[in-house]
Amino acid sequence: MKRVGCIAILNPQMTEVIMVTRRGSHLVGFPGGKAEPNETSKEAALRELKEETGIVLAHTDTNNPILVGIQDGFQVATFLAIQDFSTLKKLQESEPDIKMQVISVNKLGDPTVSAFPGYNAMVMEKILELQMEN
Repeated sequence: MKRVGCIAILNPQMTEVIMVTRRGSHLVGFPGGKAEPNETSKEAALRELKEETGIVLAHTDTNNPILVGIQDGFQVATFLAIQDFSTLKKLQESEPDIKMQVISVNKLGDPTVSAFPGYNAMVMEKILELQMEN
């Protein structure tokens, strides 16, 4: 089965998350994409984060996946990184067809702010669980 890695970057208070919107779509999602044959899902998530947003995180900045599921025939692993957004390293420009946004976690369920594919909704439920634990 083909694999996808994506990453949810939240601020330390777990109140805001970095999301991306691809040109031609109204959906917001987590930065990520398909793993190359020689990559782990985590390596794919970090590579796609850099390509899509210009942000570079170290391999150690993320933990084990917070959720692994099946979406459209792909095994999707979502990793979590807690970062102070002001300290994120942006080493390159993001892809021109992708817009990066910081969105309040509390507004993610608002259909006027964002619409999620089913898997992203499950990830957000997990993030909200983690938020309540902190």
